[in-house]
Amino acid sequence: PVPHIGFKPVHLLGDPRLFRGLPADAEFYFMHSFEVVNYTDVAALCEHGKHRFVCSLEREQLFGVQFHPELKSRPFAPHPLFASFVAAAVKQSRLV
Repeated sequence: PVPHIGFKPVHLLGDPRLFRGLPADAEFYFMHSFEVVNYTDVAALCEHGKHRFVCSLEREQLFGVQFHPELKSRPFAPHPLFASFVAAAVKQSRLV
């Protein structure tokens, strides 16, 4: 069922870098009518109704999410996902 709007928890697959340091029950804001169809590099899944879909991808230095972490961010209090993203980017830049 679309559109998919609201806060939902995600199910992590493995130990994706982007989600490190976040509580296991963290919820993210979704607002979309489409989904990415990808069966590799999946970092997290979400459910909407009875449909399970990919909501985060991670491959080397590439990250992608289907939700909007900026909704809960403030200039001096960023969403923890942004902090994880910056930490992963800094670490990757040191490897280059």
